[in-house]
Order: sequence, then C-alpha cells, then structure tokens
Amino acid sequence: MPVSTRQSVRPKPTSTEPLSSNTLSPLQSSLFSRLLAMNTYKLTAALLIFFATTHTIGGLLLPNDFGVEGNALFSAMQTVRFNFMGRLRTLHDFYMGFGLGATVFLSMSAALSWVLSVHPSTTGHTTAQRFASRSAMKGEAKKVDEGDGNVVIRGKEEERLEELLSRLKWILFVSNFANMLLCYVYFFVPPMVVSTAIAVLLGLECLKDWIHC
Repeated sequence: MPVSTRQSVRPKPTSTEPLSSNTLSPLQSSLFSRLLAMNTYKLTAALLIFFATTHTIGGLLLPNDFGVEGNALFSAMQTVRFNFMGRLRTLHDFYMGFGLGATVFLSMSAALSWVLSVHPSTTGHTTAQRFASRSAMKGEAKKVDEGDGNVVIRGKEEERLEELLSRLKWILFVSNFANMLLCYVYFFVPPMVVSTAIAVLLGLECLKDWIHC
C-alpha cells in the first residue's frame, strides 16, 4: 500500500491584538503623529469659523426681539446721537463696531489655526525639513539627538522657525483664553461652551510643546 508523504501543515496563529504605535513603521508613526496635530488645529479652526459666523449673523445682523423695554432701549441706541471726539455717533455704532471687531479677531484666529494645522509640529521630527538641507549646505546645520535614538539635522533657520511657531501658538491660546473669560463674565451659555472648547484645544497644543521642550 503506498504511503502518503504529504504532511499536514498547521496554519500559523494570527494575533488578534491591535498593532501598537511601537509596531508601526517610522513613516506610519510620523504620519499618524502629524495627523493628530493637524486634526487638533483644524477642529479649532472650524469652531472659530462657527463662532465668528453665528456671532456676526445671529448677534449683529439679524433682528432680535428683546421684549418691550429692551426693544425701546435698542431703538434709542440707534437713534440718539451724541458728539464723541468730533464725530456724531450712537451707542449702536459702538455696538456694531466692537461686535465686528470680535468677528475680525475670531476670523484671524481661525486663519492662524489653519496655518498651524498644515505646518509640521514643532515637537515632531519633521519640523521644517526643507530648511535642513539648505542649512547643511551652508554649514549651519547640526545634528541633534531627540532622546529616542533618532538623530535629526537642525539648522539655524529651522530653530528660529520653531521658536516663532511656538510663540504664535501661545499668543493664540492666551488671546482666546482671555476671550473665554470675557464670555463667562458678559455673555451666555452658547459662547461660553464654544470659547471653552477652543481654549482647551489650543491649550493642549501649547502643553505638548511645553512637555517636549
């Protein structure tokens, strides 16, 4: 009787555990870290655009019913004129001017958040790499050990760019944190919630920079 020489091969067990960040390739890990940083600032930019739009349209442009006494007061704000530093103005002029000024501030913050979202993180290993090769050619670059075994080339231009971006992050956070406090003192629940979310997201980015510095 012929004897079969075929051997049964057991399938290798497959692990059902999710891949940790340590098992990812350097490229995947870098892209994942950068994606997290970009999402934070893009979400902040979206919240700021929402804040600016609702503030401008709902608070300044659309008519609102303030009740009998409130409507009478608002009408007086629009009609009673007084001389202020050589110009005839109404309280409604100041109301609209300061209100639209807040719109400009929120829009500028949204634009800056978007710029920071598409720029490499100041705490990652991919910061301003386009400057590194040029600095290396000029002899201005130096090797820096990041502490995790990775050695990157940093030039003077790159270091100045990192410092500038870090300052912009803190300026953006502090200004929006102050705006959050003003919302709690003078306004109502919706702007309180949105301004708090914005301040928290911006503060987290500054905290990450502070931890890695």
